[in-house]
Amino acid sequence: MPSVLTDQNFNEDIARGLRRRLPNLAIESVRDFGYAAAPDDEVLDFAAARSCVLLTHDAKTIPPLFYRSLASGRHVPFTVVVPWGLPTGMAIDELELLFAVAAAADWERAELIRLPL
Repeated sequence: MPSVLTDQNFNEDIARGLRRRLPNLAIESVRDFGYAAAPDDEVLDFAAARSCVLLTHDAKTIPPLFYRSLASGRHVPFTVVVPWGLPTGMAIDELELLFAVAAAADWERAELIRLPL
């Protein structure tokens, strides 16, 4: 299982639910590392440097930043955009499925996906 990093505003109920369902999944928040007020590009770089999957609700700024960074040759992490309006239980179900079926090599790719799958 990959290491997972949630951004500053990620719903902690979703993270807790994922921890309960997938106890072997390491989930940390950027807040744990002093990045609570960091700009999105720093969060993206931090997740990439740690080889973490980034979970975010920020559908407005993270996707364009992800693709600009990728186009400029920067290393970007596998990123999952979870819409704010997606019910908590559904978000947990979707993420659990994603983490259960993906192979280790999948997490190494520079890819951005949006839930629901």
